[in-house]
Amino acid sequence: MPNIYDKNSKGKKIMRQLDMKRKVLSVAIATVVGTLTSSAVLAQDNSVEEVVVTGIRGSLERSMDVKRESSGVVDAISAEDMGKFPDTNLAESLQRITGVSINRQNGEGSRVTVRGFGPDFNLVTLNNRYMPAAATDRNVNSSRAFNFNEIAAEAVSGVEVYKTAKANVASGGIGATINIKTAKPFDLNETKAVVSFKGVADTVEEGDSITPELSGIFSTKFADDKVGVLINASYQERDNREQISATDGWLPSSLNGIPAANLDLSATQGNADWSGSTWMPQNYNVDISDHERKRLNAQGVVQFAATDTVTATLDYTMSHFEDDINRNQLGIWFNGGAGVTGKVDENGTLTSFTQTNSNTDFFGYTDHIETENESVGFNLEWQTTDSLNLNLDIHSSESVAQPDRDANEQFVISGQPGVTAITMDYGNGKDLPGMVINDTNYRDGSRTLPDGTPITGGIYDLASVSSLFVAANATYQKTEVDQVQLNGVWDNASDDALKKVGFGLGHVDYTTNTQRRQSQRSTGYYGGFPFEPVGNIDTSYWKAVDISGLLDGFSGTENLPSQLYSYDVKRHIADLESLYDPLRGQNHPAYGDLVIDNYLTTLTDADLKQDHIINEKTTSAYVQLDFESEFNGMPLNTVAGVRYEHTEVNASSLVPNYTNMRWNSGNEMSMVREDTKFYSDVDSEYDVFLPNLDVSLEFVEDLVGRFSYGKSLSRPDLNAMRETFTPGETKAFTNLTANKGNSALLPYLAQNLDLSLEWYYADSSYASAGYYRKIVDNFIVTREEIVTIPGVRNPANGPRAAEAIAQVTAAGGDPTDQAQVLAQVQANDVASGGSGIIVGNSDDPLAEFRTTLPKNEESATIDGWEFNIQHVFGESGFGASANYTLVNGDVEYDVNKLGEAFALTGLSDSANLSGFYENHGIQVRLAYNWRDEFLAGIGQLRVANEPTFVEEYGQWDLNVSYEINEMFTVFVEGLNITDEVQRAHGRWENQLVFARQYGPRYNIGVRATF
Repeated sequence: MPNIYDKNSKGKKIMRQLDMKRKVLSVAIATVVGTLTSSAVLAQDNSVEEVVVTGIRGSLERSMDVKRESSGVVDAISAEDMGKFPDTNLAESLQRITGVSINRQNGEGSRVTVRGFGPDFNLVTLNNRYMPAAATDRNVNSSRAFNFNEIAAEAVSGVEVYKTAKANVASGGIGATINIKTAKPFDLNETKAVVSFKGVADTVEEGDSITPELSGIFSTKFADDKVGVLINASYQERDNREQISATDGWLPSSLNGIPAANLDLSATQGNADWSGSTWMPQNYNVDISDHERKRLNAQGVVQFAATDTVTATLDYTMSHFEDDINRNQLGIWFNGGAGVTGKVDENGTLTSFTQTNSNTDFFGYTDHIETENESVGFNLEWQTTDSLNLNLDIHSSESVAQPDRDANEQFVISGQPGVTAITMDYGNGKDLPGMVINDTNYRDGSRTLPDGTPITGGIYDLASVSSLFVAANATYQKTEVDQVQLNGVWDNASDDALKKVGFGLGHVDYTTNTQRRQSQRSTGYYGGFPFEPVGNIDTSYWKAVDISGLLDGFSGTENLPSQLYSYDVKRHIADLESLYDPLRGQNHPAYGDLVIDNYLTTLTDADLKQDHIINEKTTSAYVQLDFESEFNGMPLNTVAGVRYEHTEVNASSLVPNYTNMRWNSGNEMSMVREDTKFYSDVDSEYDVFLPNLDVSLEFVEDLVGRFSYGKSLSRPDLNAMRETFTPGETKAFTNLTANKGNSALLPYLAQNLDLSLEWYYADSSYASAGYYRKIVDNFIVTREEIVTIPGVRNPANGPRAAEAIAQVTAAGGDPTDQAQVLAQVQANDVASGGSGIIVGNSDDPLAEFRTTLPKNEESATIDGWEFNIQHVFGESGFGASANYTLVNGDVEYDVNKLGEAFALTGLSDSANLSGFYENHGIQVRLAYNWRDEFLAGIGQLRVANEPTFVEEYGQWDLNVSYEINEMFTVFVEGLNITDEVQRAHGRWENQLVFARQYGPRYNIGVRATF
């Protein structure tokens, strides 16, 4: 059987990982031997699904057949032929299914949303096996969601989307369970090979104008068809440029520090919904990101028909994904505070403001994103009798992000701090804000560099530019899945209504480990080093880039800066190293190792900042009954089942060893910690029963009604499960705060109701309408509770503080002034022979932290309608399909409410329209996909609790091919051929979060079949 998930490995790594899999293979071999010696000569059931289909119409027919013959609501996509899937990206194909929409990354489909439930609420399996997922995330977030970018479509024979719960389908997807099927040699009736070559041309690119994609698949059977071998591989390169305008987040009044007297608030008068807060952007960036992406996929499958009744399958799957990104950015930082004056709109957004003494910086990033997936699996199918079939499946799979623990992000910030005044206009009614950079008043010579040199040049004057900050981040994630399944089907040969009984046992061992290493330091101006700027940095490799034509798909581009600087980040790092190295052993010895510490590709364990491990062991059992009968003469099919699961959870995180608290100043406490850290270790468990009932009734021939009810689950958010404790800003007395994870979170549980009507009115043609309703419990929200730490005591609430308060009062002071109280405590301590450093002692009470932590407390109801029609116009070769999904729910984000919010991400309507022609060797398909605005997440890059809404987006794709003869076909594929752009905003449309433009992409190639 196939393989769970993919990613390429490099030579010796593969060998190491294969050694780790020996336990799987040894169990598999032992099972084969045992079965071969005990199996009798029984008739083998050779009915296998026909995978090899030809053409667009053949693919649509097979997909329609899957939908019609399935119990419950199932949609599918089938390959048009071996090695030829409808789209080059699986996510792009999935979005053409009713109710499925996608998230895009670098212009490509990456993750899927189904029926309004985002990627973490959907389970992706490969040949019915759990697939691990790992990703490089700059915020160290972990996700269960599979990235479809990492698997090539050429090896896929079909995809099934289970929208209703079934006892014999893996749990984990409230939105849907998506099963990717790959080909096996016994599925094919002949020896066959398919080779494809294409050139990829991105219209917005930096690098090679055309990059290669190669793929091949070969399948054969021999030894009287008792042995089958299938091998497939693909290699892809892509060079493209992202054009981006963005902000890191919108700061509310509580964070931006702007005095109310500096703002014109008149527009808010009369707006009863105004929250009382104002918002300003943290910064504004213009960015060009040049990608060099490589993807390698490979799979090998060997099948052996040991007897007429026993078939063994051994498979190996791998994939390797790399994306090297060079990013150059012009960034403007807004400091907030008294230096800002401006005007707000009726919602409180600063639509026009001026920030004096602001920074205009040049950022240089070099990012390396790498993921490897690997899976080894074994399957044994045994037709024990004419009526009983048993299937044993074992696999061990892993996914690793940054397998070498390389730094995934290294960057340098250069510029002149505080040498500009910036005026921004977010109320201009355009996609991009208006912007005026005024550095005139800052270059008259009155301001100087750290070495005393007068500043006379503007922001683009390289003679006045210094590095300001350098950093390296390494995020590592490894996810492992070991799974064993034993499934059986008993067919009832009698005429009873009960036709078959399915049953099974399973065990899944899931472990994910996420780490972050980080090193960063201020340099140049910020570091106080006068030697770096004037003349000391080689600027010959700094290139001024004209960005006047950037982001031309948006309105407001006339307000962009005229240029930014592009430079080789790694070379700049080398220059900094040569400048800082002579400082070794002088007044700043740490800075002598600055660049060495920060820019070793692999950071050391000393730089380990976070380390989180979560393990879930799930044991399951199910039984499912299939009935066939009649109701008033109409064929009635019923499937009823129940699935039981027991899950044990262990969560462990690297946490500081807090031992006490120190009273630093009048209103500030700090945590006292030991140099060594330790790992938390918390266990929990839960049990679930998941019943399901699917009923289908054929009212008249070809008119089918369906009713489904079932329970499903999605497992908790991995980030919320981390067993960490992080104190906030520690203020004295009653305002101690902290954040904590909760590994005892329960899974999201949904009750699902589906009603649908399907009319199969002609060959390859049908229409359907369906209603669904999901009542979901255990949604995660943030709550507060009081937490204490053994030994950590609050000296500001103890007897020493009480004594000092009495003394301050007696002396005529202000006992509410914590600075006066602390000064008295320190004086008393010194008088009694102490040092004046005030830390908690045994007489002080334990410090009480108002701690926010995630809990399962909210419920929500989501419902919607799905409409679909597919029509083929006889033998003309023409056909078309269209669908629309309408989603509603009581989980929408309230933009007028501050603080923590409960909302479902990904909720949106979607639609698809496509038309095709297929005749005389010519294939043409034009497809349009549309998704309405949706909430992408809560929490912007640098601002917690602020939302990001991705605006509605539609894209046209075109595929054209011509069959020269039975062996050769030439083709052209166009993606986003009308150059659509993507924009996101915060609470309101004028709060720009990002604007991105990728341009159209074209693939031109040839496919050969042998």
